[in-house]
Amino acid sequence: MVPFYPAILPRSTVHTLWIGGDPVEVLHTDVADFAIIALNASACLPEVEVRRADGGSIDRAVLHPVSRCVDIAIDGGVARFQPPAPGGYSLEMGTGKPLYVFFKRSETGGTARDGERTLRIPAGQVADASQLDLSQIDTLCIEHGAVLRGPLHVRNRDGFTICGHGIIEGDPHGRRHPLVVLEACSNVVVEGVTLIRPPAWMLVPAKCDGVSVRDVSFIGEVGSSDGIDVLGSSRVVIEDCFIHANDDCVAVKAFQLGARNVEDLEIDARRDVHDVLVRRCVLANWNEGNAMEIGHELTVDRIEKIVFSDIDVLHVHGKGAVFAIHCYDHAHVRGVVFENIRIEHCYDKLIDFRVSLSRFSSDDTRGRISDVVLRDIDWTSTPFNAGYTISVIGGWAPENPVERVSIQRFRMNGRAIQSIEELEIHTRHCKDLLLEP
Repeated sequence: MVPFYPAILPRSTVHTLWIGGDPVEVLHTDVADFAIIALNASACLPEVEVRRADGGSIDRAVLHPVSRCVDIAIDGGVARFQPPAPGGYSLEMGTGKPLYVFFKRSETGGTARDGERTLRIPAGQVADASQLDLSQIDTLCIEHGAVLRGPLHVRNRDGFTICGHGIIEGDPHGRRHPLVVLEACSNVVVEGVTLIRPPAWMLVPAKCDGVSVRDVSFIGEVGSSDGIDVLGSSRVVIEDCFIHANDDCVAVKAFQLGARNVEDLEIDARRDVHDVLVRRCVLANWNEGNAMEIGHELTVDRIEKIVFSDIDVLHVHGKGAVFAIHCYDHAHVRGVVFENIRIEHCYDKLIDFRVSLSRFSSDDTRGRISDVVLRDIDWTSTPFNAGYTISVIGGWAPENPVERVSIQRFRMNGRAIQSIEELEIHTRHCKDLLLEP
């Protein structure tokens, strides 16, 4: 069984997993079990066998995202599947909690970064982030099977890398502090790692210029466990990530971070945001927040050139939305694109674009939202949700509108919609809402 994780990590009592006849450790959180499979550069993706830990039979099994069209063979008490590509998968087979299987790309493991300025946490070991001296290194590599106990705060670095297929773990009952913070950094990379049990937000690039987040997995349990908060940062690329959050999966914000949001952390991130790309990600939002969010706190002049592309939304179970823009301060949010998005389930809201005032507001004046495109959207709407899932597009006043929103090639249950009314969109101070079938 490789690797051998430290004993501090709880194991699953529900699922067992096998590859090539060898058992793979399945770890446990309060919301999901998970396994990390580190791939070799030359190896083909392996066939996976999953069994119930109690030895019971498996009546049904579904692998998400369903867009990847993976067949599952069930033989008594064994479910078998072979993934078509690396990435994160969610297996549901009637055991209560899902089993997440993260197939990690070989290039994000950090094997090519050995050197005098690389700090490696070896497999089987636990390190305390508060004891690390990051000033003399350029790369922090958490090996597959290793655990770094957060929170981790990286400040004022250029070219810093966090990599490896290990785990960064927080304390969900600890102080309300983000698990990983990148503050005033440039050209930084976070890749390959898995973040679990955060006490608040999971990954926060704040006041950064040039950020790459790739092949990172997130499992948040508590409320406010946002996946990634892009905070007053620009030139950010988030790709090939799997994010399970009990609040926003990905959020774009710009404001003064402090006591209203977190504990023991003050960052003035009131900087305009531009050029943020989120692509090829899987998002699973639970009771709070939204799948893709811009807002609420936007105490800057401009938020622009934000793109979400090729995204699978497994679900938004709670009161949030799949597509959310909440301009609750004075910013002008413009040039936002949501394209090639597949939605397997949402409950309360599909689209929620609003200029408004809330308890999160800091400014005395309101802003506006303009030039938003939703293109090539596939939504699976279950009959159980009929009459409950709506959309909201509303400005604050005629001078603070939501304007020029274009919906292009939108399909519901495989059928192209022919009118805006089919989406049950409630509007106020909204100009030029267009449907292009």
